Amino acid sequence: MKILDAVSAVFCHAGQVFAVRRQKNLQMFPGYESFPGGKVDADDPQSRYPTRFLDDLDGRNMHALVRELREELNFDLPAAIAAGQVTNVRLLGTSLAPSIIPYRFYLHYYRIDLHSRPDFQLDCG
Repeated sequence: MKILDAVSAVFCHAGQVFAVRRQKNLQMFPGYESFPGGKVDADDPQSRYPTRFLDDLDGRNMHALVRELREELNFDLPAAIAAGQVTNVRLLGTSLAPSIIPYRFYLHYYRIDLHSRPDFQLDCG
């Protein structure tokens, strides 16, 4: 079984952490709390992401993270960095989904520290 890479954003502000509740109709982990993100696509570029805080991290993962946050939260990470809304981005750690799960992911968690509380627009679809 092939293990796929995935990225996840852990947004932090003033001691609070942002999480979402997965839809109940989803095949994997319905109704569970999770962090926004998704799989790294084959066509995500491997080049470094040319934005402060992101340029020292894995390029392919950063391209995927930026794309996933736009899709899921309508959050433009590079624009938020440029505006001073983001104070730091760093790799928190990684985990491997257990073998009992049919689609396994090697998940990279990125902590995104925010200057103020964001107004996310969740994609409920």
